[in-house]
Amino acid sequence: MIGKSFKLKDESRKLEARRILHRFFELGILIKGVDGGLELVGGLLFVFLSPGAINRVAFFFVEGELNLRIRTRHIGGPVQTLSTFSDAASDL
Repeated sequence: MIGKSFKLKDESRKLEARRILHRFFELGILIKGVDGGLELVGGLLFVFLSPGAINRVAFFFVEGELNLRIRTRHIGGPVQTLSTFSDAASDL
């Protein structure tokens, strides 16, 4: 009797693991479908939009990143200048 209950627990664990794995599989299929739909929409936009419009759309999406890099460069500028002066001073 003890062996039988252990076997049932083992089978229920396997069944639960298969359910979880199947849920991840379904999630992967859903994500793949959404990705395919977005690719289709993007491809249609490339067909119907002018190159200038595509450039404006791309710039809209990366504008924040470009601003961040410019601000970071301004912050790092004085540090770079100080390191250049210290290198020059050490050569004296």
